[in-house]
Amino acid sequence: MNWKDIKHFIPDEFFCKKCGTCIDMDYALISALDWLRWVIGVPFIVTSGYRCVEHNKQVGGHPNSFHLFGKAADITVKRKELLPLIYRVAIVSGKFQGIGIKENSFIHFDVGERPEPYYYIYLPDNKTKPLNPDILAKIQSETLENILAEYKV
Repeated sequence: MNWKDIKHFIPDEFFCKKCGTCIDMDYALISALDWLRWVIGVPFIVTSGYRCVEHNKQVGGHPNSFHLFGKAADITVKRKELLPLIYRVAIVSGKFQGIGIKENSFIHFDVGERPEPYYYIYLPDNKTKPLNPDILAKIQSETLENILAEYKV
């Protein structure tokens, strides 16, 4: 992957938190996150990028997690109240195949191969459930400008 076009991240942010190694992160993921960071206008903290198999097991990741292939990352921000905004903007962008939000904690983004995009929320036990279809339809009917106008970023 060529990092010279990426303005808001450096490769080290995506290294495995356990072993410190990394594979090439997927360019579509990193460029989409870079765009999202630019739109939102606040720094993102990468809490999980690439994961080695051992680290993925340690954190309870799915055995075929997209993190294992450099196709997923989890981010947070200092101002946790911005997480729902980031989630909505990411859905409207259409740049990700999977987006999951854990309230007041983090957002998972992936560009893994799926039959269709999967938007979901994390439950207290770290299991997931799909976003309510009515809520998803409402979000998808919004424009980027309208979403951003609701927040002072």
